Amino acid sequence: AEVDGYGWFFTADVLYWHAKVGGTEFAYSDNDPAGSFPVKGRTKDIDFEWDWGLRFGLGYNFDHDGWDVRLQYAWFDSNGSDSTRAGLNSTVIPLRGSSTIVATSVAAVGTIYDAFLYASSAKSQYDFDYQAIDLELGRAYYISGKLSFRPHWGLKTAWIDQEQITRYTGGVATPNGQGPNNQGDN
Repeated sequence: AEVDGYGWFFTADVLYWHAKVGGTEFAYSDNDPAGSFPVKGRTKDIDFEWDWGLRFGLGYNFDHDGWDVRLQYAWFDSNGSDSTRAGLNSTVIPLRGSSTIVATSVAAVGTIYDAFLYASSAKSQYDFDYQAIDLELGRAYYISGKLSFRPHWGLKTAWIDQEQITRYTGGVATPNGQGPNNQGDN
């Protein structure tokens, strides 16, 4: 809309966004009940739903040539969860956790094999919080009564807080028989 005159203005927006976050994989569902290598299964990850957010702005229209300055704050919070269970003749292979997922055992005298730990179920919860502040200097540019542009320059800062909590239950250690360092560790 065309702005007549100069002075302070306030903006408020309701946001409806869909978060896209990579790296949320937490388990494989494998069709091998022993959970041995190579893993042949499907990856389980978190898919977010559409969620609401808010954006508020405060600006000033200058008296000269349609220039304005605007400061905006945006807030968006989303979370998602997913779970998987091992079915008949299948396992759940953890993708999150510490080095205790792979344990070392002695299968024969002087021979060390890695044992891969698997689970019977997994549940993962992911929380995504986003806050941003934008400072813009812009100028309204009107092509016609129904079309206008507002090119602007500015600075942006954002705080993104992400947390994923994954729990695995059930399962036992099973020697996989592929020798030491089967995870690629040297």
